Amino acid sequence: MIGFTHYLPTKLLFGEGQLRRLGRQALPGKRALVVTSPGQVKRGEALAETLAQLEKAGVSASVFDGVSPNPTAAQAAQAAEQCRAEGCGFLVGLGGGSSIDTAKAAGLLRANGGQWRDYGDRKPFSQPGLPVVAIPTAAGSGAEVSPWAVITDEESGLKAGLGRLDGAPVLAVVDPSLTRSMPLRQTAYQGFDALFHAIETVINKNSDPMSEMYALKAVELLAQGLPAVLEEGSDLEARAQVSLGAVLAGMGMRSCSAHALEHALSGRHPSLPHGAGLLALALPYYQHFADRHACDGAFAKLDTALNRGHFPKALSRLMDQCGMGEIRLSEYGVTPEELPALAAEAKETAPYLFFNDPAPLTDEEAVAILRAAYR
Repeated sequence: MIGFTHYLPTKLLFGEGQLRRLGRQALPGKRALVVTSPGQVKRGEALAETLAQLEKAGVSASVFDGVSPNPTAAQAAQAAEQCRAEGCGFLVGLGGGSSIDTAKAAGLLRANGGQWRDYGDRKPFSQPGLPVVAIPTAAGSGAEVSPWAVITDEESGLKAGLGRLDGAPVLAVVDPSLTRSMPLRQTAYQGFDALFHAIETVINKNSDPMSEMYALKAVELLAQGLPAVLEEGSDLEARAQVSLGAVLAGMGMRSCSAHALEHALSGRHPSLPHGAGLLALALPYYQHFADRHACDGAFAKLDTALNRGHFPKALSRLMDQCGMGEIRLSEYGVTPEELPALAAEAKETAPYLFFNDPAPLTDEEAVAILRAAYR
């Protein structure tokens, strides 16, 4: 058996009503910045309970509510500046992956200075970011247990994940009941994002036995829970399956080039939800590797986890069952002419994700996948 390192530093509170336990936790400071979106402020319930629980724990808090669905470097910088000005010792990411990633990015900028675009492979973050507590109100990104923050530099349009291996949230409060306020279409996009995290981990040539174990269980839970949630949004047991699937997928996450290609798409077209972009790419992407028999063993394991026949046809059946089989990239402003440039940008921005593919993906093949995904 191969040797590997597996590191899970996040304390996890999971289950209905767990947000009400936040006030009894040992939190990493006495002043916090709650990073969230206008939608969370508008709905109010989760934010009000979070602030009440922080107060119960003896923590004073303020709110930064400027996070967009594809969070930007400017938003991370604004949150970092508010954190500095108000003397906050930690951050709380409340919302979807965008809010949690913005909290992580702001914590890194607060500790290291500069702008998001200053950092990358050539200049890593030298200091750990401020601690983050994650409270997801959506089930998908796995940001609550991941050290990476996916942020778009709005000046260049480049979208990439950066961070430090020690940068995962110190505490994740995963309360499936909080996801009930999410519109069902967004629930589907986010749930499929989690599913693709898990699938990419299983086919990843650099995966390890622990990551694969989490990923296969995540596929099983998501394949069962997503159709049930989309049929009946109030089904809390199904929402718990989807939430746990997203957490497990995040714990073992080993992404491949599908995520790099999608980041290029939604970086240039920020109205494109990340999950929708992945759904558009999914069938041509996985069919490419199926046609080349690049990961037949991994696909056989996915067959069992999905329990819908042979992969990738099994994935197609699940997408159709959930009403997610006809994503049109053209509706988000993507044009056929830009696809070669987007493929090149994906390889330039995240070459390490291409290294994880079960077989090398040439420039021409990456463009062909984008063309096959285009509608």
